[in-house]
Amino acid sequence: MKIQSLLAMFLLAVLPCAAQSTDIPALSGHINHMTSSQDLRINGKRIQISAETRIYLAKPPVFLRRSSPVKLSFSQFRPYIGQYVDVFGELTTPQYGLEATRIILRARVPQQVSGSGVIDALPPVLLPTPSGTDHFIRAAGYLISISDSTRSTFEKPLASSADIATNTWVRFKGLQRTDGIVIASEVFFSHNIPAPQRDAQNPGANVGPTTAASGKRQNQLTQSPTEIGPGQMSSSPEAIMQERISRIGAKLVPQYQTSLPASDQSRIDFRFKVLSENNASAQSRDATLQPDGNILISQALVDRLQNDSQIAAVLARSMACALDKLPANGRSRKARVAAENAVTAAGYVIPVLAVAGSITTSVENAYMTAYENQSERVGLWLMRDAGYDIEQAPMAWWLLAQKPGQSLDQVTLPPRTEYLYTFLGDSWPREYAAASKSSVASSTPTSAPAAQQ
Repeated sequence: MKIQSLLAMFLLAVLPCAAQSTDIPALSGHINHMTSSQDLRINGKRIQISAETRIYLAKPPVFLRRSSPVKLSFSQFRPYIGQYVDVFGELTTPQYGLEATRIILRARVPQQVSGSGVIDALPPVLLPTPSGTDHFIRAAGYLISISDSTRSTFEKPLASSADIATNTWVRFKGLQRTDGIVIASEVFFSHNIPAPQRDAQNPGANVGPTTAASGKRQNQLTQSPTEIGPGQMSSSPEAIMQERISRIGAKLVPQYQTSLPASDQSRIDFRFKVLSENNASAQSRDATLQPDGNILISQALVDRLQNDSQIAAVLARSMACALDKLPANGRSRKARVAAENAVTAAGYVIPVLAVAGSITTSVENAYMTAYENQSERVGLWLMRDAGYDIEQAPMAWWLLAQKPGQSLDQVTLPPRTEYLYTFLGDSWPREYAAASKSSVASSTPTSAPAAQQ
């Protein structure tokens, strides 16, 4: 009898999943362009929506089980860039796209987040927060609310919340609400000290850009690149491009950095240099961050991008790596040491060295992905503070992944593009960004144009 009961329970759990698996959408992905709520592009493919299209909202599936979707009226349909959508329908023509008969929008859900980074802004409190909110900070690409219930720890000489300021290092964890605000449960504040000093105090815990590349590649990066310099005639195309890149980069530097005295060891003097096409690094699909704050970008890369906002996205990611001491150029000792420490702390006792190495490599990859994602989040805020269109950030990396002869909808979304659309759809504080417009405290240059949201 018990066996029959268990079998019945199993079938009740599995059959709905099996039924749902036959209901396969024609297309699933993030909204990456919209001319109106009736004309969208998902993963580069055009979607036509009419008044007859049935529209639903549902939470993300958990263990293959979908939540019961809630039907929306056409007037309630307010899609946004990054939102994940399942589309059901038929493809009419490649030009007209897919005519949607039914779509299911993915709703935002609260999620646990954690991280560490420099406080790059003290934004104003513009949205409802828990009672007793003491501070509102921005770090690691998140807006973080610190209240009386938050367990706060301060490393000397910091002593209390009165010492919280920009250019302070913070480690945190908490619950991110559906509006994108993180309600911190724990925070730890310390001085923002240069990466080499931090490494000496805590080896492997905060290895910065100075160790992001090693050996032969590091020597190559520290050599003088073949660059387009100011010595050329100001009217030459090369000089004009150099001026353009320097102007875009200068706007991205956060105000707290420009306010630091030259003697402050945490100050980074960013400089932006365009590499000529005959340089060996000119074929890179990314900017290169050097230990001294130079950011190198190739002329060929710039030519592949469509506007200043896309160029800003590439530069901002490298700047974020320097500001938050993240690996910038390939694999790093920071990820390797962190992975080894995590495996050891987990208590793995593995007699076969190859298996142990495989586990460490997997954990290392997870750390590298987390560092990469953080640089993208911080880069979005640098873009927004400078007045650039943040919705162009995922498009920049998508274009750089495009091969000759490919249309964009034939290009599989690269990981950076996928993450940026996911973050914009699931975590970006859209309501706060709209409420604050371009006036994020202590970060927005007064001369910058209004951010496009």
